Amino acid sequence: MKRLYLMRHAKAVGADQVGGIDADRILSAQGRRDAEMAGRRLAALEPAPTELICSSALRAAETAAIAAEAARERGRSCRIVKDAALYTATAEEYLETIIRRAKDDAVMLLAHNPSMEQLAAHFEGSGAGMSTCEVAWFDFDIRSWRELTAVSRPVKSGRLYRE
Repeated sequence: MKRLYLMRHAKAVGADQVGGIDADRILSAQGRRDAEMAGRRLAALEPAPTELICSSALRAAETAAIAAEAARERGRSCRIVKDAALYTATAEEYLETIIRRAKDDAVMLLAHNPSMEQLAAHFEGSGAGMSTCEVAWFDFDIRSWRELTAVSRPVKSGRLYRE
C-alpha cells in the first residue's frame, strides 16, 4: 500500500512585492502559519509522509521547509527533495514525477495550481478545487510507485483543510 499526499503551497505575497518575479514569491505571514499548522496535522497522520517532493519556487520550498520542521518537532522526519520542473509542470507531469522519483511508502508532492488541483480532482473523480495549503491524500493498493498510472484509482482518499 502506498499513500500519496498532494499539497498546494501556502499563501504567498504578490509578485509585485518581489520585483515581479513569480518564482521568487515568498510566503505571507498567514502562509507561514498555515504551513506550520499543516505540518503538525500531517505529523499526526498514519502514515505520515516521510518524503516530500516539492517545486523549487520559493513559496513551495518555504512551505515544505516549515511543514517538515513542524513535523520534526513532533518526532516525524520528512526528507525534502526539490524539483525545479514542478514549477511549470502539468498534472500529467506531476504524476510522472511521482512515478519516477518517489521512494517511500508515504510521499507528498507539494506544488502549484492549476496542476495540483487537476491531479487531485482526477484521482477523486471530481472537479473540486484546491485552496492554498490544502492537502488531498490517496491510498493506492500498489507495491511500487512505478505501478501508479493515470487510470489508477485510490482505495481510500480524503482531504485536510485549513482551519
